[in-house]
Amino acid sequence: PIYLDLYLSTVNAPLFEGQGLDQDEMLPDAHLFYAVALKNIAKTPEDSVMIEEHLKQAVDSKKNALPVYVELMDLAKSRGQMDKWVKYCNEGKEKFPQEKAFPKLLIDHYQSARDYDSIIKECDSYITNHPDDDFGYYWKALSYYQKDNVKAALEWFEKTAEVNPESDDAWGGAGNSAWKLARDNQTNKAVSKPYYDKAIKYYEKVHELVPDDPDKWGYFL
Repeated sequence: PIYLDLYLSTVNAPLFEGQGLDQDEMLPDAHLFYAVALKNIAKTPEDSVMIEEHLKQAVDSKKNALPVYVELMDLAKSRGQMDKWVKYCNEGKEKFPQEKAFPKLLIDHYQSARDYDSIIKECDSYITNHPDDDFGYYWKALSYYQKDNVKAALEWFEKTAEVNPESDDAWGGAGNSAWKLARDNQTNKAVSKPYYDKAIKYYEKVHELVPDDPDKWGYFL
């Protein structure tokens, strides 16, 4: 990175004061390229700190901001700094609201931590930005199911199936939820029978979609 060193050292050099070098549109990209170059030769913890500092100065890149956040997240994860990882992931999500990777990574992270409330909150944001993608609906439904809020789970599995009628997982989740609600109310036939009827209908839909995968519908039907 010799030439990058030379370029970056001129930005704040007194000799070039007032020349507007700090406004150069290529400056954030230079910091990114420097960080990547340093990453390949880094040997000490101090090198790692320098990499992060250069990456933080690269987040305003007009062309490469997205990979900058990916690099920052990878660096934080390699250090075991998951709080920083979440911070950078959230920043990337806010800067690129139409990019699906950041919220999906956050949801996967919260799933590992069994933090279902955070998943539901993340799914609400995902649904707002991607209303035609069943991913947010499905994970919201699954999180409610894990929280044992089965009525809410059924509602959101049904919404998932509305968004993606070809999702056997959505229909299966709806069937599981209806079946559980039926079992929980089995002493009250007026309540349990409509749930059993729903469960049968939803499992039959799964059978229709994946007839060669009886593990998903055979036992239940």
